[in-house]
Amino acid sequence: MQTINSALDLKNLILKLEEDQEIQGQLLKEHFYNTIETLKPVSLIKNTLKDITSSPFLMSNLIASAIGLIGGFISKKSPDDKSNHPIRNIFGSILQSGFTTFIVKHPSAIKLVGGLIIQYFVSRKLSKSQESDK
Repeated sequence: MQTINSALDLKNLILKLEEDQEIQGQLLKEHFYNTIETLKPVSLIKNTLKDITSSPFLMSNLIASAIGLIGGFISKKSPDDKSNHPIRNIFGSILQSGFTTFIVKHPSAIKLVGGLIIQYFVSRKLSKSQESDK
């Protein structure tokens, strides 16, 4: 710190320190408002969803799980549920068994299909956002 020799030097130094304090106060306020904005529940959910959709590995696993669940649901809704005809009942059981076996034996194929679905929707989303930016 410099030595103050006159009242003028003291006054100038006080003005400079007050300006610095004002600038730091403004920066603190901006930081505070940014922090408040990021801690809002809507912002937290939005950022979490953005992180999930930007991670291809996580989305691939999520889609593969969803496809497995949908496959199980479809196989449960097979024709044998509502039919009294024995051939339909047998066909429905075979279909359900085959679908379940395929899902269990080929999880990589399901992940591949899930990845392709994700790429399709992400590319559509990106192209729509690029069109809206123009």
